[in-house]
Amino acid sequence: MNEPMLDDLDFDKFIDFDVEYAGVDTPCNYTMENESHQQIVDDGLNFSGGDISKKSEGAAEGKKWPVFKPCVDMKNPNFRVGLTFASRDEFKEAIHNYAFNNGKDLKFEKNDKVRVTVSCKHPNCPWKINCRNLKNTSSWRVLEFVENHEGCSWAFHNKMVTASKVGKRWENAIKSHSNWKIKEFRDKVSSDDKFHLSKRQAYRAMRKAKAEIQGEEEEDFTKLWSYCLEIHKTNPKTTCVVKLSDVDVTEEGKRFLRIYICWEACKEGYKYCRPIIGLDGCHLKCKLGGQLLTAVGIDSNDSIFPLAYAIVEREKKDSWTWFLELLKNDLQITAVAERHLWKALMFELQTLKKTTTFMFTSASS
Repeated sequence: MNEPMLDDLDFDKFIDFDVEYAGVDTPCNYTMENESHQQIVDDGLNFSGGDISKKSEGAAEGKKWPVFKPCVDMKNPNFRVGLTFASRDEFKEAIHNYAFNNGKDLKFEKNDKVRVTVSCKHPNCPWKINCRNLKNTSSWRVLEFVENHEGCSWAFHNKMVTASKVGKRWENAIKSHSNWKIKEFRDKVSSDDKFHLSKRQAYRAMRKAKAEIQGEEEEDFTKLWSYCLEIHKTNPKTTCVVKLSDVDVTEEGKRFLRIYICWEACKEGYKYCRPIIGLDGCHLKCKLGGQLLTAVGIDSNDSIFPLAYAIVEREKKDSWTWFLELLKNDLQITAVAERHLWKALMFELQTLKKTTTFMFTSASS
């Protein structure tokens, strides 16, 4: 017998076939679906919907349970006994996605802090899944799963299809097609997901998705003061003024009306610009509307140099007067600059002549 063959025989002689594979030096994203499933099925635990005995819990110690990975498994969940979830909400979201993908109308028979039991609404269908909270942890594990559906067809009118779930599921598509009409969105959901959406459901789903994409407007406006404080903290000489409405008052208080910003760098840069200021306003083409007022200068390279800007409700005497008063104080406008500013105002805003006379008295002479 040659030497290599003797070596192989010695190797086989000292192999311990009873040692369980523990995943040593295995990448974190590696899963052994077949091996893990076999361990779970043969561990002898009681997977009924009742309480798990201490003996069963002790038998489960040391087992390698499969873990649900949302980034990989959430889009198309594949349930099996022993699958462990990080939270109850994660499990429920997976159930909704399963209902979407398979067209099944499911119901939550039990949904509390200890267990979640889901079954098929069809009276003769045995499909069922039971997930329980693990003691002293926030994790949840599937303890019972009857996989087969019998007698239930695709549910086009599905109670699991809610506006919130549809909005979350179609968020990326709505982001890419922000000009979708309700009918177009309903047709798209019907053709791709094979579900019927009412007009109200489609409207609410699109609204929730857009709110998630763009952020809640009310929450954004409450952050304006924090934004101004952060500007003053990092740029102490920068002017940031927020004006509230004296007319539109709600139960929560006054509402936002205008904001004015003139950066410190713009103030310093104006000292080296030509003594002329250009004024203009434009409409903001967004859901909330409003207008943008701007003041610009001309630098030594004959290029436009931004000086200040403001977002106001609309272009009118009061808003322009408010903007120019702040601009004059920030730039410390001289008599020469005032004359050029007055010419720009006469060209752009004929209605401001009487209002601005008291502001630039030297220009009227």
